[in-house]
Amino acid sequence: MKYRFFIKKEFFFINAVLVGNGFIGANHRNGYRILKAEGSDITLEAICDIRPEKLEENDGARTYTDLDEML
Repeated sequence: MKYRFFIKKEFFFINAVLVGNGFIGANHRNGYRILKAEGSDITLEAICDIRPEKLEENDGARTYTDLDEML
C-alpha cells in the first residue's frame, strides 16, 4: 500500500548537500535532478568529496573537499 502525503507546495522546499560523490553520490545527484525536473522544490546546494576529481560533475552546486568548510 502506498501512502501519499500532501503538503502545500508554497511552503515546502529542500536544500540538499551530498557528502561523497562516488557511485552512490552520483545516484543521489541523479535522483535530485529527476525530482527537480518533475517540479519538486529541491536544490542541490553543495557537494563534498575528498577527491577533487570527483567534484567535476557538480550540477552547478558549490564544491568542497573539506566537510567542516562546507558545513
